[in-house]
Amino acid sequence: MAYATAVELAEKARPTFDVRALQAGKRYRLYRRPDGTARHLVYQRGPVRYVSFALAGSLAVRKGRRPVRTVRRTASGTVEASLYEAIDRAGAPLALAQAMAKVYAWQIDFFRLRPGDGFRVIYEEKRVAGKTIGVGRILGARFDHRGDPYYGIYFEEEKEYFNEAGESLRKSLLQAPIEFAQVSSGFQERRYHPVLEEYRAHNGTDYAAETGTPVYSVGDGRVVSAENEKYNGKNVKIRHNDTYTTQYLHFSKIADGIEPGTRVQQKQVIGYVGETGLATGPHCHYILYKNGEPVDHTEQTLPSAPPVADSLRAEYNRVKARVLPKLRPPEERERRQRAAAASRESFPAASAIPSPLPGNGGKRTLLPGRL
Repeated sequence: MAYATAVELAEKARPTFDVRALQAGKRYRLYRRPDGTARHLVYQRGPVRYVSFALAGSLAVRKGRRPVRTVRRTASGTVEASLYEAIDRAGAPLALAQAMAKVYAWQIDFFRLRPGDGFRVIYEEKRVAGKTIGVGRILGARFDHRGDPYYGIYFEEEKEYFNEAGESLRKSLLQAPIEFAQVSSGFQERRYHPVLEEYRAHNGTDYAAETGTPVYSVGDGRVVSAENEKYNGKNVKIRHNDTYTTQYLHFSKIADGIEPGTRVQQKQVIGYVGETGLATGPHCHYILYKNGEPVDHTEQTLPSAPPVADSLRAEYNRVKARVLPKLRPPEERERRQRAAAASRESFPAASAIPSPLPGNGGKRTLLPGRL
């Protein structure tokens, strides 16, 4: 392509696509005429979006999207080492792990999963040209954690997840300030400090993660302090209500705009994992204060968002009736099916019950061999 042609094409593309946004490593396809001259070029911006440059005749540029097919899938598995590993063994996209973490962000601390925890999930898989490109909505899920089942059913009318009783999964505070990390140390009244070499209270939970990992506010609130201290390093403290306050220590960087008085929303990035202050490695030390005193956040029962509205309860029950049976364990589904079959045998259909015979005064007459 002549330099002058390239300049003209870049100018014509300006209202539609800035050619300076072309990225190394992205795929493109060049279409030629039989004589070998270029006809048009298609630059693939991602799995769905593309930009087409017409190179023959009148130069032109247009954006396009490849058709996306949504397929409903079901996956189930048992945790041995991590949720990612379990989902990979189940043959599902790894993005499903993050989607499940968002559904259960208020119920389950995914850093504390145990071997034997299990899941069954119905989800939407996004496909382009026969290839999986991502995960859409989770339509329903069951997660067995430490012996307890946690159900999550998506209700389109309220665009929210509810359990089998119609209670919202959303709570005032998230279970953890990072999506995926390792709990390197929990809340303890007496722990040996590796730097100070003495026993002292460990009044929070340490989430070990790579430097730069985003840290979220666990709830809506107002920033009380955002500072760099000798022992706590770069840290942020947030007051959520009259009862709860949280603090996040050892950031590598406090997020832009986070300063005293700032209003923050649940799951807003407030900083990034680091090891500033008195720390032996990159982690976030997370503290939950209740009425001014540090408490173990894993033992707190937090208030939930409102349940399904009364006016929508009947519709939710219809959605639940479709989804819930598919989430139950196989043995429970079989038990319920056997119970339903036994119930039908015990109570036959009305057509199978003898009717009063004519000329008998309307009284029921039992035939030989029949009850």
